[in-house]
Parts: sequence; C-alpha cells; structure tokens
Amino acid sequence: MSIYAFCLYTAFPTIPENFEEETWTEVKSAISKIFLKKEAALHSLDCLNLIECERHIAAELESLVQYQTPDSVALLSCIDTCWQDHSERMSLINRIMGSALSPFRFEGKPTPKLPKLWDMGFQLFRKHLFRSPTVESDIVTCLLGMVDKERSGEDVVKTLLSRLLKMFKALGIYSESLETLYLEWTSEFYAAEGVKYMQHSDVPDYLKHVETRLREEHERCLHYMDASTEKSLVGIAEKQLLDCHISAILDKVFSWL
Repeated sequence: MSIYAFCLYTAFPTIPENFEEETWTEVKSAISKIFLKKEAALHSLDCLNLIECERHIAAELESLVQYQTPDSVALLSCIDTCWQDHSERMSLINRIMGSALSPFRFEGKPTPKLPKLWDMGFQLFRKHLFRSPTVESDIVTCLLGMVDKERSGEDVVKTLLSRLLKMFKALGIYSESLETLYLEWTSEFYAAEGVKYMQHSDVPDYLKHVETRLREEHERCLHYMDASTEKSLVGIAEKQLLDCHISAILDKVFSWL
C-alpha cells in the first residue's frame, strides 16, 4: 500500500468528548499520590494546569514557614529537605507528561503552548516559601552566617550550602536576594580583617595571608557559591586586603631600607 493510500484510508485517533474531564481526574489523582509519596501505577498524562500541585505545595510549605528555631543549621536542613522533596516530585510529574495531548497532533492541530512545568513548579515553591518577607530574610541571614563561620575556620556542611544556593539560583532569586548582600558582607568582613592583620603582621606574612584568602574565595565558588560570583568576590577581597592598604604596605617596606 502506498503512503498516499495509507493516509487516505487509515482512521486517525480522535479526541473523546469527555477527554479533558477524564484526563484531569486521572492527573489530579496521580499528583495527590506523588505528593503523598504513595506507590502508584501512573499513566503517561499531561498536567493541563498546576492548580492541584499548588494546593499540595502550599500545604507542605505552611508548616515550614511557621517553623521557629534558633538553630540556623536545623532551619536550613528543613528547607533543604523540603526543596529536595519538591524537586523529586516535580521530576516525577514531569515524567508522566507527554502523551495526553498526542491526539491534537494526530488531527493536525497545534499543541497548546503551555508554560514549562519545571518553571511553574519553581514559581509556586518560591511564592509559598517566601510569601512572608521575614522568611526570605531569615534564610539569607542563616546562609551568610554559615559562610562567615566557614571563613573563620569553623566546620560547616558545605554540601548543604551548595544545595541551598543552587535552590536560590533555580528559583531565580540568587542575584537579587542573596548575591548582592553576600558581596556587601564580604566587603565588610575583609575591611575589618585587613585593618586587624596590617596592625599585627609584617609584610611577608600579610601578603601570604592575602594569597591564602584569595585562594579560599576561589575554592568557595567551586564548592558552593555560583561561578558567576567569583569575579566580584575575588575583586572585593583584593580591594579590601590589598588596594586599601597599599600605602601602609609600602611604608613598612621602606622602613626596612
């Protein structure tokens, strides 16, 4: 049979009258099972919208927003767990998408342009986690506090920092909510440290300390900060530790001559 004859006499699938209603019923059930972490045989379905997802995300984050603890690591760990669960669930929902709209393609109709599921999931997570400005501020303060501890030689869970900073990046708030404040904190940290070390160190020891700090900032970006931050970060360290003290360094050098 020729391709022309096949196309002429083959009946292509058509959309049932109750297609949308039945599809949404199955999708709603599947999403509920995913968020409740129940095992289920999930059909390949298309999430026509995320109303049901939002209901579960809002409920999940409600308790987290109300969580009160002086332990910053405990708070960040709870947020990390919630974020990892959210990512896994959205990944599973994403995998069961795809074939429900295939009848539209068979009929030659264009597939509706829908927002990317991942992007919508991130928007919902951000909306409900940060609906209170104090929550976002508390999280950022805890993150920056951990960085300060690590700079001061204390042990911190760098993998936790890395995952949460990647969360900020994925949610599209890394630059506006965290990076700017982080660079300000860095500038203040090294401004104070530069003055302190210049008062009690000779030039060789001071320059060795500066070299160590610059290397640490580079490694910091490798371990948990976003790579886009490195140029500004190293530049601030150089300015506060070297540029601001160049006169004092030269004075000490000339005093030896």
